[in-house]
Amino acid sequence: MGMGMSSSSTDRRVGSPVRALEWLEAVAGRFRRDGHRGLFIRALVAHANCMERDAELEADRVEAMLRSDYLLPLVLQGSTSSLHALEERCRQQAGGTGVFLLGSGTSSTSLVSSALVGLVLGKTLYVRPSSTQLPAVRVLARAILGGGVGAAGAPLTLLAVSDREPSYYSTLAALPVSSALLWGSQDVLDVTAACLPQVPEPRKHRFGPRTGALVLEPLWWRGLAEDERHAVAQACYDNLLCFDAGMDSSPSVGVALGDIAACRQMADELMALAVPHADERERLARLAGANARRRLMSQWVSQGYTLHRSRSGSGQLALGTFDDYRRKNHYLPEAPAYQDSAAALEVLCFGQAELGEAARFLSTLQQEPRYRGKLWSLAHIALGASPALATALRAALTLASAHAAGTRVIAAGDLRMLDVRDNVTTMPGFDGVSLLDAMLPEDEAEPASRGRVPSWFPRGMDLGPGFFSPNSGSAKRGLPS
Repeated sequence: MGMGMSSSSTDRRVGSPVRALEWLEAVAGRFRRDGHRGLFIRALVAHANCMERDAELEADRVEAMLRSDYLLPLVLQGSTSSLHALEERCRQQAGGTGVFLLGSGTSSTSLVSSALVGLVLGKTLYVRPSSTQLPAVRVLARAILGGGVGAAGAPLTLLAVSDREPSYYSTLAALPVSSALLWGSQDVLDVTAACLPQVPEPRKHRFGPRTGALVLEPLWWRGLAEDERHAVAQACYDNLLCFDAGMDSSPSVGVALGDIAACRQMADELMALAVPHADERERLARLAGANARRRLMSQWVSQGYTLHRSRSGSGQLALGTFDDYRRKNHYLPEAPAYQDSAAALEVLCFGQAELGEAARFLSTLQQEPRYRGKLWSLAHIALGASPALATALRAALTLASAHAAGTRVIAAGDLRMLDVRDNVTTMPGFDGVSLLDAMLPEDEAEPASRGRVPSWFPRGMDLGPGFFSPNSGSAKRGLPS
């Protein structure tokens, strides 16, 4: 058959995963046009304490997630590297138990990403967003399922029960699920995992408290052209201001590698070149903890730190050596929460020959006073540094993490490293876990079964040109045959 086949013939030939991908692609095309994007943004602003700029960024991520370019790499992996193999794997588990998804952080993107993958795989999903994210997730569910939201047999059910309610255990324990993907703080994850006795422990995937780090390299900075310096400086400032404690890509600490004088010069130049945000005072007015920590940093000067402030904005960097850091921790109180980093980032300076010491600090971040008992490990590094330093840092982290304490430390090979200019818009990470394997465990497969993968998308709807059409076919999107 040719690539320009009809939707119905595609359904007979390849099955529901392709039809689901086509339907989500169509939803992405009309997400903005039909007003869902605006409703999604307003829900975040009204209920999630989001600035409009942050809500727009969240909506942009969600819109991109609906597209097959994003979803295909998440469902075509390993032995399931073709759509035909994916169809077969989905058929083998057709009619199986569902998947429970928890999102208790301040960002909805990890939850949305896993829910979309579940829909492509034909799973029945039970989704419990945080109360602040629930209105926005409802908007997205209506955009995807239309009037099917809340109907009997719907592929996606939203749960509004709180982990603090007495009915939380009975509600979750009664769900027909065999896998769980959990995002949030450690206490919420522990409570929720205990409320799912029907899910085997190895299938409770906890994507718990992680954080990011900003890595700066003065030697690399000095070699940049003027326009590149402006772009890097603005990106660093945007990462300071657009801090999202619910995303592991947000830096809550920084490391600079170079001579202390060069590190201070780079910090000064970064803050001088960055353009403040028009809404940053309003943003910080909502973040009492971050404001308190920002004010407290003025006391750090007595312990050897230097403060590097924006000329007209609220952002600042507090830069010190590792000795300054230990002295400060001994004499001054620490912030009550490591998330209190908006507009105020602590950056520790290590010499070029101290890469190993910097790697050991980052690998054991969860043991530091500010993070102890609140963090599992580092998950993400935003680079204001050269590719050569990134390669050397990953190698140093591999050695350092071999001796890091903790059972939920991400391996150095799975740490995401991105240029700081790409970090604010990055998609969520999954700690090296395959969403495909988490939702379709191999041990649940039944080779003799030839079930039909349930079709959740509205029947009789015109999907329009699918991603198998000649203008956007498999070759264009890099689809395996």
